[in-house]
Amino acid sequence: MNNAALRNALGDRLGTGAAKSSVARLAATIRSLFRYLEVTEQHAANPAAILRGPKADERLPHWLEVDDVAKLIDSIAGGTEIALRDRAILETLYSTACRVGELVDLADADIAPTSGTVRLRGKGGKERLGVLGKSALRAIEAYQTVRRRIHGEGPALFVSVISGRRLSDRDVRRSLLVNAKCAGFKARITPHTFRHSCATHLMDNGASIRYVQEILGHASLNTTQIYTHTSTRKLVETYEKAHPRAV
Repeated sequence: MNNAALRNALGDRLGTGAAKSSVARLAATIRSLFRYLEVTEQHAANPAAILRGPKADERLPHWLEVDDVAKLIDSIAGGTEIALRDRAILETLYSTACRVGELVDLADADIAPTSGTVRLRGKGGKERLGVLGKSALRAIEAYQTVRRRIHGEGPALFVSVISGRRLSDRDVRRSLLVNAKCAGFKARITPHTFRHSCATHLMDNGASIRYVQEILGHASLNTTQIYTHTSTRKLVETYEKAHPRAV
């Protein structure tokens, strides 16, 4: 048994129509088996040491249409603390395309209303500036007014309406699922859905990929490529305007 034989076996599995993810798991199992045989001295060499399965196909991220973003945000009505908080959260997610971990890490001091920016602490402790549109700034200000009246000053921007403690990633995900369900959305919507939506809408409206890279806080432009998919509607519209025989 050698590495070439193992690669051929994996290739045969792909040839029968097996999913790339299944073949990748099989490759991992084979590596573990031969590693065990080598350690226990039941096999002299490990032919699977450099065996790698196929890379899974990259899935396009789930995103919302502009109208659906507005529908979800506008569905959170009222002046209660929880409504104002959840609305401010969605406005912030959509305006800045921040990660949920960056969102829950925010403090009042990170918000700069005059410049319309927010300081975000990303992966590896790297800081960047996010942009807050007027809708997001209004939503945050309305929430802060009520939150300070109820809980007083504190280090966290977004807090629990019950305990006043900083929200966790899970808290934000849970509240978003509830709000999306109440608004009639059947698909699973997460904070990352808003991140994808922001990036997609920026690209659809002419933003450069370099600008989107900065907004998303990606170290590599390659990571941003997956966010540059264009909606089918936008693609068809552009084609019909540009191609001489489209209509």
